[in-house]
Amino acid sequence: MEKRFLVVDKSILDEKIKKVSAVKEFLLKENNIEKALEEIKLSKEEYEKIADKVFLFNKKISNNIIELLFILNHKAGILSKVLTEIANINGNILTILQEPPKNNRANVKIKIDISNSRIELKDILSHFKNIESVESVELESVE
Repeated sequence: MEKRFLVVDKSILDEKIKKVSAVKEFLLKENNIEKALEEIKLSKEEYEKIADKVFLFNKKISNNIIELLFILNHKAGILSKVLTEIANINGNILTILQEPPKNNRANVKIKIDISNSRIELKDILSHFKNIESVESVELESVE
């Protein structure tokens, strides 16, 4: 099923979504999840249940920076294919965080500036899912 995104006024959201948003805003200032959850009064379980579906919106940068989480098969050249595809869509790589492979799979987070991209945000995930040996790709955050 295709993911669809909405931009809505915070005032119409339910309290849990507001709290998750508040935790994410806290984490922008201070990278301490335990402190953020305690201050906002939200359990870790409640946060983790919907955190990957709540994104902060920043008008100043027009949501041109995304962070994608890839799960790649541990084979030579797969990350290189992903990076080539980012260049092919005119994406600019800002950061790459790669974990050591476990069970022949590697988790890779890539933060990308898509302000000059040739494809829209809604099409980016499906674009990368078509790369051989990319097991999955998820949108982690939008800035």
